[in-house]
Amino acid sequence: MQFIVSGVRRLQISPTHTNNGDGKVHCWSGRFWDVPESWMFPKKTTRRNGWRLWVSGLPTQRIKPFSQFQTTMLPKNVRNIFKTEWRPIFSRMEQGIDISLLTESMHDDIVNSTYLEGTAYIKTNICSYIWSNSNFKSHDEWSVATWSKRTNYTDIEKFGTDSDKKLAKCN
Repeated sequence: MQFIVSGVRRLQISPTHTNNGDGKVHCWSGRFWDVPESWMFPKKTTRRNGWRLWVSGLPTQRIKPFSQFQTTMLPKNVRNIFKTEWRPIFSRMEQGIDISLLTESMHDDIVNSTYLEGTAYIKTNICSYIWSNSNFKSHDEWSVATWSKRTNYTDIEKFGTDSDKKLAKCN
């Protein structure tokens, strides 16, 4: 298993933490993390591009799929963004797909088809108002943070259809 230690690859024979055996663990400040030091989420990422990162990660930076992040292995600033901007929308989308299809090395066709299935799910079961409200015509350009905000209970109660509101109360 290899770890990134201060930007240098080092082989560790018997790791104390393998992070699901994928080898994508970073070590800095005396502990293991899911991301390199000073790493931040990409800003203004659309939901479509965010979904690709959610299911595939950033292999060139040795960062696993964002869906596999553990909050305890993220620095506080990254953890807060993960919990408020990334996880809410994508965990909702995951409810509408067969998550066994989500593998780190999946083909682009599967990434796209699961994105469409997750989109259909949130459109039907969580926030149909986004597609029917003329004020939200540019929703394809929204960032993942905006999507997480627009699919939370408060916004659904404020803007949602009666059907959206009923479903929100059940979830």
